[in-house]
Amino acid sequence: MVEGPGCKIKGENIRAKLKNKRISNIIVKQTSQNANGNCSGNKKQEQCNKIVGQTLEEVITLGKELFMIFGDQCLRIHFLMNGSHRISPSTVVPNDKKEEPVVLLYFQQTVLYFYQSAFDVRSTQSCLERYEELKDVDICSQYFNAKKALSLIMVQKGRQLCDILLDQTILPGVGNIIKNEALFDSGINPCMLVDELKPEHISNIIKMTRDFTMIFYQCRKTGKPLNKYYRIYAQETCKSCGTKVTKTRMGDDSGRVTYFCSSCQTADISKLDKLTLPSKNSLLSWVKTANCKTAVDWSCPVCTLVNKATHLTCDACLGPKPNQSDIPVQRNGIQDQSTSSLVRKKTAIDKSNSSLAIDLTLKSTQEPQSLSLDTAKKVITVTSTNILSQKNSFQGSKKRKSSDSQDSKQSQLNKKIKKENSGTENNIKIDLNSKFPNCSQHGKKCALWQTHKPGPNKNRWFFTCCIKGPKKCNYFEWSDKRFPVCSGHGKTCGYHTVLKLGANNGRKFFTCSLPKKEQCEFFEWADGFGDDIIRK
Repeated sequence: MVEGPGCKIKGENIRAKLKNKRISNIIVKQTSQNANGNCSGNKKQEQCNKIVGQTLEEVITLGKELFMIFGDQCLRIHFLMNGSHRISPSTVVPNDKKEEPVVLLYFQQTVLYFYQSAFDVRSTQSCLERYEELKDVDICSQYFNAKKALSLIMVQKGRQLCDILLDQTILPGVGNIIKNEALFDSGINPCMLVDELKPEHISNIIKMTRDFTMIFYQCRKTGKPLNKYYRIYAQETCKSCGTKVTKTRMGDDSGRVTYFCSSCQTADISKLDKLTLPSKNSLLSWVKTANCKTAVDWSCPVCTLVNKATHLTCDACLGPKPNQSDIPVQRNGIQDQSTSSLVRKKTAIDKSNSSLAIDLTLKSTQEPQSLSLDTAKKVITVTSTNILSQKNSFQGSKKRKSSDSQDSKQSQLNKKIKKENSGTENNIKIDLNSKFPNCSQHGKKCALWQTHKPGPNKNRWFFTCCIKGPKKCNYFEWSDKRFPVCSGHGKTCGYHTVLKLGANNGRKFFTCSLPKKEQCEFFEWADGFGDDIIRK
């Protein structure tokens, strides 16, 4: 799914490799559809011939649109849902793409391919006017103006938040992933209307939208996986509270699926001011506030060895780390003097109480005439007793530490063995009512997947081994062999999910697989084919 960050990265790639290069030829391979409707291949070829011989002066992006400026003409690209591009030498023909390119642009010895995208040729003036009008509300733009975005949203009376965030005339570049994650981080239900919210609530939504967009951009730029930052999108359970995620279609664009947690995202305006909202800034360490605390290395009270801040025990004597309140902290590199002074006072008091014998011994050395023989004997007895008790306590703590580490290792080993042999408790619960087959090598319930590759088997369901990684076996079975047959046509039923809000939301069911107008009245709940072990 191409959203604003992905389009921005594509524009940066094309600008870096093709700017100031002359286009020698352009070939339209097939008919494409753009925002203005259908256009024949011959007409598009005539439009594109206007830019042949021109030099690529600039590449700019606006939301999900890319503009390639050739003098007074501009080639506008919209990547739709799954659009992509490829830059290759003219001597190399890419054959790893199953889709045919919609247009090919030849730049001297380099060819630029666009796949599954819409394109048309427009005047440069009209494209630049549109860019100047919306660049400060483009969610990926360095010129982003949160105040202008707030003013545009506040006048959208009677509209739901899920529709407003996807409106490309208000926040260009926001897609379905960003929409769902931003509303979850804001703690606001996507069905709420703008009229029900205060300006500070809208401002918080804009901030969360912008923050997750930057995470999106950084992940796509560096090649890191984005899905590890998903807390609500495409999740079965909420990452915060464990509640089952509601998956539904709402708003004007019913083709987009909305995910939300009924527990974490409230629709009650009275509860919004009481929410403790998360911040995405700390996730990628973009912002470091003045109140940010930095842990410092700590000194062992027994052997005085300086240990790293992350170590919980002393490396030399295995003594435990002092309480956090006893360790001075730093605020942006500056030690908190008040905390440090309190620690010094407390340490001095503790030392005076626990080292009474040593103090008395020093006194006896300085003032021998003031101590009698009986007093000296008492001092020696107290000193030897304290030393022996401290030695025994440290030996005991060392033994306990060693036994605790052994118990911890044994516990981790037992958990690993239990997970490999018998599976988790959730898997045991699924096995009781599941109609899924067991894989031949591990004997565990299979996972249900759906194909998305183009071809005769697209959208078809199948079973494979549920184990991930190198231990995954080669078990495979088409799942429609286990699906029921509709009574009207005798064909294998389609497998669907309830997306309407209500008690049955998320529940699976079977219906006739023919188009809606030709379907029979067959219906059956898909009990035993639950979504706990379904993969898409």
